[in-house]
Amino acid sequence: MKKLLFTLLLLGGYTSFAQSVVATLKGRVLGTKNEPLIGASIVLLPDNKYFITDQDGNFTLEGLPAAKDVRLKFSYSGYTATERVVDLSSGTAPNLVVVLKDDPLELSAVVVTGVANPVSKLTSSVSISTIKVDDIQKSSPRTTAEIFRTIPGIKAEASGGEGNTNITVRGVPISSGGSKYLQLQEDGLPVLQFGDIAFATSDIFLRADQTLARVEAIRGGSASTLGTNSPAGIINFISKTGQKQEGSIGMSAGLDYGNFRTDFNYGSPIGNGFHFNVGGFYRLGQGPRTAGFTANNGGQLKMNLTKNFSNGYVRLYAKYLNDRAASYMPMPIQVTGTNSHPTYSALEGFDPKHGSLQSPYLLHDLGLGVNGELRQANVADGMHPVSSSVGAEFSFDLGENWSIESRARYSLNSGRFISPFPGTAGSTSSMLSAIAGAQGWNLNNARLTDAITGAAFTGSRAMIIHMFDVELNNLNNFVNDFKLKKDFGAGSVTFGFYKAYQNIAMSWLWNSYLTTLSGKGLRPLDITNASGTRLTQNGQFAYGCTLVGKSATGL
Repeated sequence: MKKLLFTLLLLGGYTSFAQSVVATLKGRVLGTKNEPLIGASIVLLPDNKYFITDQDGNFTLEGLPAAKDVRLKFSYSGYTATERVVDLSSGTAPNLVVVLKDDPLELSAVVVTGVANPVSKLTSSVSISTIKVDDIQKSSPRTTAEIFRTIPGIKAEASGGEGNTNITVRGVPISSGGSKYLQLQEDGLPVLQFGDIAFATSDIFLRADQTLARVEAIRGGSASTLGTNSPAGIINFISKTGQKQEGSIGMSAGLDYGNFRTDFNYGSPIGNGFHFNVGGFYRLGQGPRTAGFTANNGGQLKMNLTKNFSNGYVRLYAKYLNDRAASYMPMPIQVTGTNSHPTYSALEGFDPKHGSLQSPYLLHDLGLGVNGELRQANVADGMHPVSSSVGAEFSFDLGENWSIESRARYSLNSGRFISPFPGTAGSTSSMLSAIAGAQGWNLNNARLTDAITGAAFTGSRAMIIHMFDVELNNLNNFVNDFKLKKDFGAGSVTFGFYKAYQNIAMSWLWNSYLTTLSGKGLRPLDITNASGTRLTQNGQFAYGCTLVGKSATGL
């Protein structure tokens, strides 16, 4: 009996020891050009235990089961995921080298935008598009918003310049300017909490340059629950992080409107699990329509630093944007015929396809400030976003199928939006009649002179311009998105906490001007009444827009 009890205890101890035996596997993950893939994902199946490669693409997997058929899944963004079965019954195995093939359609790429758990495009239940940098360059977008035109199902009306674009998803109406139902994100967090803030739309504070790694877009589905004000979808600009050493510099020059732009980007591992990326752009030019002055002027600088650990990473990033871009309002056009059969044609002196309301002779907007003080704005500012952002994110595998991740960003946003808007155009007599009615002036036998030269104006047509002058005083925001996940194999549960605030403080300081009707270098016109009193200054006849909502006839 004692011998039997001893034997049972011995067998029990051996069984317990055998169950506690674990294995270790070392190896490396490479791309098709034998380049090390830094931060490649390795998942133990079916336990979903998560590992990543280091700065040289190497990995050491500890705590694996000492079994004959151990399944491992290897994946990396832009490459086709693959699985390997390894015999670890002896507790170890020869070093494993895994080469991942390029995935031109990126069907296996892990999508992180608008989903509770990162999934591949192939297995996702929502409509997802991923645009690589090469594809963006092939489409030759003139503005950031024109990138969206390559995304199926998304409509972008980018005729207004570098910002203030109307963006929507097929089947969802554009109810106001900007992107009311579609959220624009940068590295997983919203640029602004609301996409349809008048004269401060999200795309004004978003610029694409060579720091961009890819664009992810989802339409509908989970977007409405994982993004604020986003029932139509989310477009996410994801930055390069320097996981592999690469750099680029590019310069472009426009032959038709004298535009010059320089872009640069450089990223690289720097040892001890660290890698960084830095880049940006600077540009100078008139813009796509002849302004007669430097209408586009400014740039952006972005940088990030990442530290990889065996079970996750921590990343810090910063951005400074200070850019001026011309804003193009609707161009005046002549409409004749009937409501059922209208005929559209260009007004004499103004080609709507190439003309511009911007002019070197109308660069200063004089008006009353928020406290009644005189203030002056520079029309060359156009859309002028100034944004300083700092942020951090981390993601870790906590073991036992628990994982945690968080993203946070604080942005100081301000600037200006100033652009000439055509109120009405027609004969000089009709323009003077409209101004007289709005201002209560007697303009019988009034004279018009060129405000720049003082010479008498003998033209037969003129235009009333409303200067949309908006000070973007404070659009600061803070966003923090925290997630705690538990994977059960057959499913998962995510606990989340989202905290954000968005300031909106603007001053609308609009004014009205009388100008020549010209699509190139229009000139302000001064009004002098019959008694010889000049009623305007540099063509400006009102602080404010006394003629908004009214029209003048007599073309």
